Amino acid sequence: MNPSEQKTAARDGLEAVPFAVRRLRVMERLIRSANSESTGSRHQADSLNLVEDFENTAVELYQTILEFQIRFMRQYSNNWAKRYGRDIFQADDWNNLTSQIKTLEAKCTEIAKVLSLERIERALQDNE
Repeated sequence: MNPSEQKTAARDGLEAVPFAVRRLRVMERLIRSANSESTGSRHQADSLNLVEDFENTAVELYQTILEFQIRFMRQYSNNWAKRYGRDIFQADDWNNLTSQIKTLEAKCTEIAKVLSLERIERALQDNE
Protein backbone atom coordinates (compact mmCIF):
# COMPACT_ATOMS: atom_id res chain seq x y z
CA MET A 1 0.00 0.00 0.00
CA ASN A 2 1.47 3.34 -0.97
CA PRO A 3 1.33 6.44 1.27
CA SER A 4 -1.73 7.91 -0.44
CA GLU A 5 -3.61 4.61 0.01
CA GLN A 6 -2.59 4.59 3.70
CA LYS A 7 -3.95 8.13 4.05
CA THR A 8 -7.24 7.13 2.41
CA ALA A 9 -7.52 4.01 4.60
CA ALA A 10 -6.87 6.10 7.74
CA ARG A 11 -9.53 8.62 6.70
CA ASP A 12 -12.05 5.85 5.95
CA GLY A 13 -11.45 4.34 9.37
CA LEU A 14 -11.77 7.72 11.05
CA GLU A 15 -15.13 8.23 9.34
CA ALA A 16 -16.38 4.80 10.47
CA VAL A 17 -15.51 5.23 14.15
CA PRO A 18 -18.19 7.77 15.23
CA PHE A 19 -20.97 5.74 13.64
CA ALA A 20 -19.76 2.56 15.33
CA VAL A 21 -19.70 4.33 18.71
CA ARG A 22 -23.22 5.75 18.25
CA ARG A 23 -24.67 2.39 17.25
CA LEU A 24 -22.92 0.65 20.13
CA ARG A 25 -24.27 3.18 22.63
CA VAL A 26 -27.83 2.52 21.43
CA MET A 27 -27.33 -1.25 21.61
CA GLU A 28 -25.88 -0.97 25.11
CA ARG A 29 -28.82 1.14 26.28
CA LEU A 30 -31.34 -1.33 24.86
CA ILE A 31 -29.60 -4.36 26.34
CA ARG A 32 -29.18 -2.73 29.75
CA SER A 33 -32.82 -1.66 29.89
CA ALA A 34 -33.97 -5.14 28.87
CA ASN A 35 -31.63 -6.70 31.41
CA SER A 36 -32.80 -4.44 34.25
CA GLU A 37 -36.49 -4.96 33.45
CA SER A 38 -36.27 -8.72 33.87
CA THR A 39 -35.64 -10.67 36.96
CA GLY A 40 -32.78 -13.14 37.02
CA SER A 41 -35.15 -16.09 37.32
CA ARG A 42 -36.93 -15.13 34.10
CA HIS A 43 -33.73 -14.81 32.15
CA GLN A 44 -32.44 -18.00 30.69
CA ALA A 45 -28.81 -18.81 31.40
CA ASP A 46 -28.06 -18.61 27.68
CA SER A 47 -29.45 -15.08 27.53
CA LEU A 48 -27.29 -14.03 30.45
CA ASN A 49 -24.30 -15.56 28.70
CA LEU A 50 -25.17 -13.58 25.57
CA VAL A 51 -25.34 -10.37 27.60
CA GLU A 52 -21.89 -11.17 28.96
CA ASP A 53 -20.65 -11.94 25.42
CA PHE A 54 -22.05 -8.60 24.25
CA GLU A 55 -20.33 -6.73 27.08
CA ASN A 56 -16.99 -8.44 26.41
CA THR A 57 -17.24 -7.75 22.68
CA ALA A 58 -18.22 -4.12 23.34
CA VAL A 59 -15.18 -3.65 25.58
CA GLU A 60 -12.96 -5.15 22.87
CA LEU A 61 -14.56 -2.84 20.30
CA TYR A 62 -13.97 0.23 22.46
CA GLN A 63 -10.34 -0.85 22.98
CA THR A 64 -9.83 -1.22 19.23
CA ILE A 65 -11.43 2.18 18.59
CA LEU A 66 -9.14 3.77 21.17
CA GLU A 67 -6.12 2.08 19.61
CA PHE A 68 -7.18 3.42 16.20
CA GLN A 69 -7.65 6.95 17.56
CA ILE A 70 -4.33 6.93 19.43
CA ARG A 71 -2.45 5.70 16.36
CA PHE A 72 -4.22 8.26 14.19
CA MET A 73 -3.31 11.14 16.51
CA ARG A 74 0.27 9.90 16.79
CA GLN A 75 0.56 9.60 13.02
CA TYR A 76 -0.88 13.02 12.21
CA SER A 77 0.94 14.86 14.99
CA ASN A 78 4.24 13.92 13.29
CA ASN A 79 5.86 16.02 10.61
CA TRP A 80 5.33 15.05 6.98
CA ALA A 81 8.61 13.09 6.72
CA LYS A 82 7.79 10.83 9.67
CA ARG A 83 4.23 10.32 8.37
CA TYR A 84 5.56 9.41 4.94
CA GLY A 85 8.04 6.94 6.44
CA ARG A 86 5.37 5.30 8.61
CA ASP A 87 3.07 5.08 5.58
CA ILE A 88 5.79 3.52 3.41
CA PHE A 89 6.42 0.79 5.99
CA GLN A 90 2.73 0.54 6.94
CA ALA A 91 3.51 1.04 10.62
CA ASP A 92 -0.20 1.55 11.17
CA ASP A 93 -2.30 -0.98 9.31
CA TRP A 94 -5.38 1.21 8.92
CA ASN A 95 -7.28 -1.32 6.83
CA ASN A 96 -6.77 -4.04 9.45
CA LEU A 97 -7.82 -1.78 12.34
CA THR A 98 -10.92 -0.63 10.45
CA SER A 99 -11.75 -4.24 9.58
CA GLN A 100 -11.42 -5.23 13.26
CA ILE A 101 -13.77 -2.40 14.26
CA LYS A 102 -16.36 -3.45 11.68
CA THR A 103 -16.10 -7.13 12.62
CA LEU A 104 -16.53 -6.43 16.33
CA GLU A 105 -19.42 -4.07 15.63
CA ALA A 106 -21.12 -6.74 13.51
CA LYS A 107 -20.70 -9.25 16.34
CA CYS A 108 -22.27 -6.81 18.81
CA THR A 109 -25.14 -6.18 16.39
CA GLU A 110 -25.79 -9.90 15.94
CA ILE A 111 -25.84 -10.52 19.69
CA ALA A 112 -28.13 -7.52 20.21
CA LYS A 113 -30.54 -8.86 17.57
CA VAL A 114 -30.73 -12.26 19.28
CA LEU A 115 -31.34 -10.63 22.66
CA SER A 116 -34.03 -8.38 21.17
CA LEU A 117 -35.82 -11.36 19.65
CA GLU A 118 -35.65 -13.15 22.99
CA ARG A 119 -37.13 -10.08 24.69
CA ILE A 120 -39.99 -9.91 22.16
CA GLU A 121 -40.71 -13.61 22.60
CA ARG A 122 -40.76 -13.22 26.37
CA ALA A 123 -43.14 -10.24 26.13
CA LEU A 124 -45.48 -12.20 23.88
CA GLN A 125 -45.49 -15.12 26.33
CA ASP A 126 -46.23 -12.76 29.21
CA ASN A 127 -49.25 -11.37 27.32
CA GLU A 128 -50.77 -14.80 26.73
